[in-house]
Amino acid sequence: MKVVLLQDVARIGRRHDIKEVPDGLARNLLIPRKQALPAIPDNIAKAKQIIGRRFARKEEAYDAFRKTAESLQGAHLTLHAPANQTGTLFRGVHAEDIAKLVSKEIGQLEASQVSLETPIRQAGQYTIPLEADGYSGSVTLTIMPA
Repeated sequence: MKVVLLQDVARIGRRHDIKEVPDGLARNLLIPRKQALPAIPDNIAKAKQIIGRRFARKEEAYDAFRKTAESLQGAHLTLHAPANQTGTLFRGVHAEDIAKLVSKEIGQLEASQVSLETPIRQAGQYTIPLEADGYSGSVTLTIMPA
């Protein structure tokens, strides 16, 4: 039986996917728990419309990221953070902090687009990689003790 998923369901699919599942699974589990609807033409049309809107929003976010990343080429940002005399920061600089700084100075950037493996805990100069949907860039960040 074909169903339109209303939620992410483990080992079956993601929300608004149209999937072929065994009849018993659909009738006894997915539909009664309101995790899926039968794949009738109206439900399929609604799911495709939602997927189309989601895709359009994703494209807009990608374009905004691309523009920001292009603006960051050769850009040099400075962040002042409290540190001790050896340059060790009292609080690490996280991806959220970098995203806020870039958003304030240059253009919109989300923390999920900053590829920072661990928080920065030492003052100095860093090249921070940025990545979203296969497009990548970087920004040079100098952390100065305050």
